[in-house]
Amino acid sequence: HPDVSIYDLPNAASPEYAANLEKLVAAPNQTQYEKLRTETGLTKPSLLLGLSPHHTLGIPQCLTPDTMHL
Repeated sequence: HPDVSIYDLPNAASPEYAANLEKLVAAPNQTQYEKLRTETGLTKPSLLLGLSPHHTLGIPQCLTPDTMHL
Protein backbone atom coordinates (compact mmCIF):
# COMPACT_ATOMS: atom_id res chain seq x y z
CA HIS A 1 0.00 0.00 0.00
CA PRO A 2 1.13 3.60 -0.45
CA ASP A 3 2.59 5.69 2.37
CA VAL A 4 0.08 7.16 4.79
CA SER A 5 0.49 10.75 5.92
CA ILE A 6 -0.08 11.31 9.62
CA TYR A 7 -1.82 14.55 8.63
CA ASP A 8 -4.47 12.69 6.62
CA LEU A 9 -5.46 10.02 9.13
CA PRO A 10 -9.20 9.50 9.48
CA ASN A 11 -10.85 10.25 12.81
CA ALA A 12 -11.35 7.25 15.05
CA ALA A 13 -15.08 6.71 14.82
CA SER A 14 -16.57 4.88 17.79
CA PRO A 15 -20.01 4.56 16.11
CA GLU A 16 -18.38 2.85 13.12
CA TYR A 17 -16.44 0.53 15.42
CA ALA A 18 -19.61 -0.33 17.36
CA ALA A 19 -21.56 -1.02 14.16
CA ASN A 20 -18.80 -3.26 12.81
CA LEU A 21 -18.52 -5.09 16.12
CA GLU A 22 -22.28 -5.62 16.21
CA LYS A 23 -22.13 -7.18 12.74
CA LEU A 24 -19.24 -9.40 13.79
CA VAL A 25 -20.85 -10.81 16.94
CA ALA A 26 -24.16 -11.34 15.10
CA ALA A 27 -22.56 -13.53 12.42
CA PRO A 28 -24.81 -16.58 11.95
CA ASN A 29 -21.95 -19.03 11.36
CA GLN A 30 -18.16 -19.40 11.36
CA THR A 31 -17.85 -18.71 7.62
CA GLN A 32 -19.70 -15.39 7.91
CA TYR A 33 -17.75 -14.54 11.08
CA GLU A 34 -14.45 -15.00 9.25
CA LYS A 35 -15.70 -13.02 6.24
CA LEU A 36 -16.78 -10.14 8.51
CA ARG A 37 -13.44 -10.24 10.32
CA THR A 38 -11.74 -9.56 6.99
CA GLU A 39 -14.25 -6.89 5.92
CA THR A 40 -14.23 -4.96 9.21
CA GLY A 41 -10.63 -5.48 10.27
CA LEU A 42 -11.85 -6.66 13.66
CA THR A 43 -11.03 -10.05 15.15
CA LYS A 44 -13.13 -10.15 18.32
CA PRO A 45 -14.58 -7.82 20.95
CA SER A 46 -11.93 -5.97 22.94
CA LEU A 47 -11.41 -6.79 26.61
CA LEU A 48 -11.51 -3.03 27.18
CA LEU A 49 -15.23 -3.06 26.37
CA GLY A 50 -15.73 -4.61 29.81
CA LEU A 51 -14.54 -1.41 31.48
CA SER A 52 -17.05 1.18 32.62
CA PRO A 53 -17.51 3.89 29.95
CA HIS A 54 -17.29 6.45 32.78
CA HIS A 55 -13.66 5.47 33.38
CA THR A 56 -12.31 5.22 29.82
CA LEU A 57 -11.71 7.47 26.84
CA GLY A 58 -13.84 5.35 24.55
CA ILE A 59 -13.10 2.59 22.09
CA PRO A 60 -11.21 2.75 19.72
CA GLN A 61 -9.99 6.23 20.64
CA CYS A 62 -8.01 4.94 23.58
CA LEU A 63 -5.29 2.42 24.10
CA THR A 64 -4.73 0.38 27.22
CA PRO A 65 -1.93 2.68 28.46
CA ASP A 66 -4.25 5.71 28.23
CA THR A 67 -6.34 4.49 31.16
CA MET A 68 -3.21 3.62 33.13
CA HIS A 69 -1.82 7.16 32.75
CA LEU A 70 -4.94 9.08 33.76
